[in-house]
Amino acid sequence: MKKKILMSVGSLEIGGNEIFAMNVFENIDRKKFDMDFVIFDDEKMILYDEIVNSGGKVWICTSSKKNKLLRLLDQAKQVYCVLRKEKYDIIHCNSCSYIGIIRSALPAHFIKRTKVITHSHNVGKSRKTMEDFVIQFLCKHVISSIADYGFACSLNAGESKYTNRFIRSNRFKVINNAINVDKYKFSYYKRDYYRKNLNIQPDTIVLGTVGRLDYQKNLEFMIEFFANLVKTSKQKYKLLIIGEGILEKDLKDKAFRLGVEDSIIFTGRKNNANEYYNVMDCFILTSLFEGLPFVLVEAQLNGLQCYVSDRVSTEVNVSGTIKFVSLQVNNWVKAITEATCERIGAEAIDKVLSKYDMRNEVKNIEKVYNDLCGKRMEKTNA
Repeated sequence: MKKKILMSVGSLEIGGNEIFAMNVFENIDRKKFDMDFVIFDDEKMILYDEIVNSGGKVWICTSSKKNKLLRLLDQAKQVYCVLRKEKYDIIHCNSCSYIGIIRSALPAHFIKRTKVITHSHNVGKSRKTMEDFVIQFLCKHVISSIADYGFACSLNAGESKYTNRFIRSNRFKVINNAINVDKYKFSYYKRDYYRKNLNIQPDTIVLGTVGRLDYQKNLEFMIEFFANLVKTSKQKYKLLIIGEGILEKDLKDKAFRLGVEDSIIFTGRKNNANEYYNVMDCFILTSLFEGLPFVLVEAQLNGLQCYVSDRVSTEVNVSGTIKFVSLQVNNWVKAITEATCERIGAEAIDKVLSKYDMRNEVKNIEKVYNDLCGKRMEKTNA
C-alpha cells in the first residue's frame, strides 16, 4: 500500500519553500508515495494546476479572522480535520517561521496515525529583544517536542528552530536545498536570446539577482552600491533584478534618485527565472539573513561567479568559488570592479551537482518517510 504524504507550505507561489516542495513532488517515487498539499493563502496559486494535473490534491486552509492567534487556531483546526478525514501517514511542514511550522505540525501531533516532519528553511529575523528570546525559547521547545523528525536546509537554520538536544539526536537531518539541476545548465543560445530581448549590449556586464523585493534581501543597499559602481567605473554595467514584492516602488524611486534607473532592469516575477541566469555575468546577493538560498545553488550550477553578503551561511559555497563581502558600499564596489566575470569551471560545477541534485536528495527524504511509517506500524501493532 502506498504511503500518504501531506506537504504543508504557505502558498503555491514561486518561492523557496514552495519550489523545494514541488521538487520533492516531481521526483518522489509515485509507486510508493501519494503526495498532496495543504496551503494557507489562496491568492498565490501559480503551482496549483501543476499539482492537480499530476494527480495531487490541494487543501486550502484560509481564515478570515483578524486576530492573529484566532486565525492560527482556525487554520490549525482545519488542518486537523483534513488529517483526520484523509488519514495521512506523514505531514511534512515547510516554513521559514515558527508559526508556519506550528500551525500544521501541532494539530498533527494529536492524531496518532500521522507522523510529523518539521522543516526549517531559514534562520529567520531576530530583533534581539527579551521578548524575542522568550518566543524563540518556547517555540524551539514546542517544535522539538511535537516533531517526530526534523529537517533543516542548513545547520544554522536548524539551530534557529530546534533545541540543541534535538539537533544532536537521531531525529534531525540537514536536507540540502536540492533542485532539478538540468534546468540550470548554461546555454549560449539562451544567453543571446534573452540579452537581445532585454536590449543588453554585448560589451555590458550584467549583475543579477533573483528573489522577493523585501527587507530581507537588502536591495536598497544593492542599488546604492550599484550606483556608486556605475559612477566610478568606465565599464558598462546593468543590474537585473528578477522578482516582485512590497518594496518594488521604493526601489525604483531610489534608482531614479540615484540616477541609475536606465541601468537597472526590473523584470517582475518570472516563472522561468532559471532561463535568466544565462543573461548574467555575476550573481549578487546582499541579504541581511538567509538559511541556505536556493538561488545561490542555482547560480553556481549555471557557472556564475557569486558575490554574497557575509550574513549568508558559508555552507552554500559548495563550488568553492563564492566571494563573501561585508555590507559596506566601498567593499562591494571594489569586489565587483575586480571581478573577472568569467564562468566557473566544470570541476567546481560538478561539486555542486554531486550535492544538490534533487534526484539524490529525494532518496534521503524517502528513507525518512519509510522509517517513520515503519515506526507507526510497529506502534499500531504493539
